[in-house]
Amino acid sequence: MQAADPLAGIDLAAMPGDVVAQPQAAPALQGANLKDPLAGIDLSAIPALRVMEPMELSKGKGGVADYVDNIVRQVANGATFGFADEIAAGLGSLTGIGGKQDQYDANLEAQRAQDKAFEAQHPIASTAAQLAGGIATGGAGIAKLGGTALAKVPAVVRNVGGGAVAGATAGFGSGEGGVENRLASAGTGGGVGLVVGAAAPPIINAASAMAAPVLNKFRSGITLAQQKVAQALERDGMTPQQVQETLRQLGPESFIADAAGDNTLSLARVAASTPGKAKTTASEALSARQDGQGSRILGKAEQTLDNTANFYDNVDDLLARREAAAKPLYDRVMRPENLVPEEKFAPLATDPFLSKTIKGVKGDELYGMADLPDNSLPVLDAVKKRLDDQIEAARRAGENNRARLLQERKSALVSATDEAFPEYAQARAAWEGPTRALDALSKGREFIKSDAEITAKEIAKLTDTDREFFKAGVVRQIRDILYNTPDGADAVKRLFGNKMKREKLEAAFPDKAAFFDFQRAMNSEAMFYKTNSTIQAGSRTAPMLMEAADAAQSPLPSALMKAATGNKLGALMDVLSQGGGRAPNKLPEKVANPLADLLFSNDQTKNLNALAELARRAPPLAVGQARRDLLTRGLAAEGGLLSGGQ
Repeated sequence: MQAADPLAGIDLAAMPGDVVAQPQAAPALQGANLKDPLAGIDLSAIPALRVMEPMELSKGKGGVADYVDNIVRQVANGATFGFADEIAAGLGSLTGIGGKQDQYDANLEAQRAQDKAFEAQHPIASTAAQLAGGIATGGAGIAKLGGTALAKVPAVVRNVGGGAVAGATAGFGSGEGGVENRLASAGTGGGVGLVVGAAAPPIINAASAMAAPVLNKFRSGITLAQQKVAQALERDGMTPQQVQETLRQLGPESFIADAAGDNTLSLARVAASTPGKAKTTASEALSARQDGQGSRILGKAEQTLDNTANFYDNVDDLLARREAAAKPLYDRVMRPENLVPEEKFAPLATDPFLSKTIKGVKGDELYGMADLPDNSLPVLDAVKKRLDDQIEAARRAGENNRARLLQERKSALVSATDEAFPEYAQARAAWEGPTRALDALSKGREFIKSDAEITAKEIAKLTDTDREFFKAGVVRQIRDILYNTPDGADAVKRLFGNKMKREKLEAAFPDKAAFFDFQRAMNSEAMFYKTNSTIQAGSRTAPMLMEAADAAQSPLPSALMKAATGNKLGALMDVLSQGGGRAPNKLPEKVANPLADLLFSNDQTKNLNALAELARRAPPLAVGQARRDLLTRGLAAEGGLLSGGQ
C-alpha cells in the first residue's frame, strides 16, 4: 500500500463502530486509482462497516437538523392541505433551490419520496406534525371558506360543513396523479372530513371539560372570576363599555350586578350563595344599600322639589302668623252692633238658600247667636265660614257644580259685608294669607289621593309663596309613605308603582325637568330592589341548581383522574358526594370571593377599572367556539390528508 494512503497500517477490522455516511459510493471504490485514498480496501471484508439509510442519521450525531427539517416539511404539508410537495417542487423548478431547475416532475417525485420515507420510519411524529399544521390553519385559507360561509348556521351544520371542506381540500392536495385521481382523493377526504366534523366536537368538548379543572388549578381566583363575568356579559349581549354607561346612569350606589343582564345577575346569585367571604360580602352590600333606600328617595324628593322645610314647623309658623296679623283687626270689627245696611242686606235675605243658612247658624247653640240680628256682622261671618266648609266638601266629593253655586252665594255675601265694613276685608285678607298657605300644605300632603288633572290645575292657580307650601306638603306625604314602608319592602313600588301614581306625582312637581330627574332616581332604586330581591328573597333551590351547574365545574373530571391513578375509592366518593356526578351547588371559594368583590362593589372607580380590564379581553364564548371550530377543521383536514395519500 502506498505511503500516500492515509489509512495505511490501520486495522479497520478493529473498528466496528466506523460507518460510511454515503455508502452509495462503495461499489465505485473498487479498483480506484492511486489518488483515491480508499484504493485497495475491500469494504466487504469489514463486517462492522455498514450502510445507513438517510433517515437513520437523525438518530446519530449530526442528524438532528435532518430530523427537524422533515418535521417542518410535515407541518407545512398539513398547513397547506397536502400541497407542500407541489409548492416545493415548483420552487425548485423555478429557482433550482431544493431541486433541479426546469425539472418539476423529478423534483415532485423526490419530494414525495422523502416525505414517504419519513412517514414510514416515523409515523407518529409525521402524523402529529401534519395535524399541528392542519390545526394551525384549520380556520384559514381554503378551509376558512367553509367556516365563514357557515358561521351563522347551527354549530352541527357548521362543523360538518367546515370539516367536509377542510377534508376535501386536504384530500385533493395530498392526492397524486391527474385531476381525476385528485378529485377522487378529494371526495374521500371530504367524506372523512364530514365524519370528523360531526364526531370531533363532542370529543373536544369532553376533553376541554376534563382539562379545565386541571388548568384552573394554575389560574388565579381573580382571573377565573373575570372570565366568569366576561362570559356572563357576553351571554347578556353587553359589552363592558355598555355596562360602564349603565353604571353612570344608575348612579353612585350601583353594582355591576345591577348594570348587566339576567345572566350576570344569575352569576351574582351563585356567588352570593357560596358559604364564606363571598356570601358575607354580598349580603352586607345588598342589605346596607336596601336599608338606605328610603333616605335616598326622600333626599332626592327634597332636592328636586327644592324644599327641605319641616312640615309641622311650617304649620305652626303659619298659624302664629295668621293669629298675629288677623286677630287685632277681627277684634275691632267683629262686634254685634256692626250691622250691614238694609239696602245691602236685602238681596241676601231674599235668597232662599242664604236665608236658610242664616237661620241655621243662629239656631245652632254652638254659635250662641240666637239673639243677634240677621244682618249682624258676626252672624254673616259665621255664615261665610259655613259656606267655606260646604264649598270644600263639594270639591272633595267631586261636586264641582255645587261648589260653583255655593261660591256664588259666598261672593254675594262677602261683597255686601266688605262694602259695609272695609276693616272686615282687611282682617279677612290677613287671615286668608296664612290660611291659603295652610290649604296648600294640606293639598300637597294629600296629592296622592287627588285626581292628577285637578292637582295640576290647583298648582297652576297657586301664588309663588303658596306653591312652596304645596311642595312642602308633597315632601311630607312622600316621607309618610317611606316611613310606613316595612323593612325590606319596595318603597319605590308604593310611591311610583303604577302609571296613575306617577302621573299624580308628576303633577306635584314644579316642572318636567325636576320630575324626570326624580324619575331617573326611582328607576335606579327599582333596579337596586330587583337585584336585592333576586338574590336574597324567595325560594332559589331550583334555579340555583341550574345556575351552579353552569358556573361551577363538574366532579367527573376529578373522579376520572383519581380512577386513572388508582384512587378508585376517591373517585367513587367524588361522584357520590355530588349525586352521581351532578355539578356542585356552589363555586370554589377561590373564585367566589373575588367574584363577589367584582359584582357587589359600589366603588365606581374600582368598577370602571374592572370593566376596562374585561374590555381588553376577547369575548370568551366566541373565542372558545372559534377554537373548537378551528380544531375541528384541523382534525378534518388531517383526516383528508391521510386518506388522500393512500
